[in-house]
Amino acid sequence: MNRITYWLDLLVKWLVRPRNLMLVVGCTLLTSGVGLLGFWSADWTFWYRDASISVAASDSKFDWLAIILIVFGAIMLLVAVLHEFRLAKRQRTVFVDIRGFAPCVENPLLPVIEKRYKNVSHNSINLLAYLDHNTVANPEKVLGKIDRKVGDVFESLQTESAPEDVRLVLGGLAPVPFLFALGYLLSKGDTQQFDLFDYDRHQSGVKAWHSLESAPRQNNALVIDPTKRLTSINSSEVVVVLSITYPVDIEPVKETFSNIPVIQITLERPMQNAMNAASDLAELQNEFLFLLSRLMAKGVSKVHLIASVQASTAIALGKKLNRNHPHCLVYQYEPKASQTYPWAIELGTKVSIYYSTQCCTN
Repeated sequence: MNRITYWLDLLVKWLVRPRNLMLVVGCTLLTSGVGLLGFWSADWTFWYRDASISVAASDSKFDWLAIILIVFGAIMLLVAVLHEFRLAKRQRTVFVDIRGFAPCVENPLLPVIEKRYKNVSHNSINLLAYLDHNTVANPEKVLGKIDRKVGDVFESLQTESAPEDVRLVLGGLAPVPFLFALGYLLSKGDTQQFDLFDYDRHQSGVKAWHSLESAPRQNNALVIDPTKRLTSINSSEVVVVLSITYPVDIEPVKETFSNIPVIQITLERPMQNAMNAASDLAELQNEFLFLLSRLMAKGVSKVHLIASVQASTAIALGKKLNRNHPHCLVYQYEPKASQTYPWAIELGTKVSIYYSTQCCTN
């Protein structure tokens, strides 16, 4: 059933997609002319019970109308195709590839992007040198590298292409705070077209990566803390827990953030590929942003965010944050460290590293 719904959704998107008006009119005129010419040049016999009426083919004096439609339709179609061809040549794909874990090297995303898009400009953010067994030794250096790379991307875009001619494609794997930061920093640009790719650890090679636009919905309902918990909040700080890929253990969270209210967004069935589809991700984005807006209205100025999410989800949520939301501190999870959540990245008027001793005082 999920697969049928997915294909129906794709069909509807294709039918209502933006079209070149000249292309539509040209096709309509051309097919109408051909149809009329065929209708007028044929002999027709209509039967009703035992009686029949025969209509002979018309003479050529009406053929000129069909020919005019065909000629004008063909000209408009040719102009529209040439216009689309020029647009396609002008289109540019900016691919930002963040590599924070080994699977990005073993199963590179670049071949997938080059096969799917044209005029690809590759911008790789390689963080592997800063990670030791997936532990970040110096988060300030990593954040600085991401910030500089995003600045380089914006600089090249401003000098080479108009925003409407650029498609931004993002993918890769890295610790969650850096993915949020990448999305947040990229949100300051003018690029309107935005595609996400995610990794499936159960696959290998090019099959390990997929576009969120090509994945079917999971029908895995979101579960959000009751409204009464929001109405009882009387604090300038709140902990928001996103349990999407795995259930987050709330006890260590409460120990780290003592005396700070905790709100959780989860799924009926948290799982690794829960947000593979763009439609599922959009639903999560809407609920997350709505929660932040309600917290802002309650006077909350700082949100401590614990997120168990996919890489693409972290980038997408980070890209949606803005100054109309409370400052978000996105935490790194280190289960074997003395502190479970040792540091965070603050996403607000500034983007910087904060350590737990700074973040969690009340």
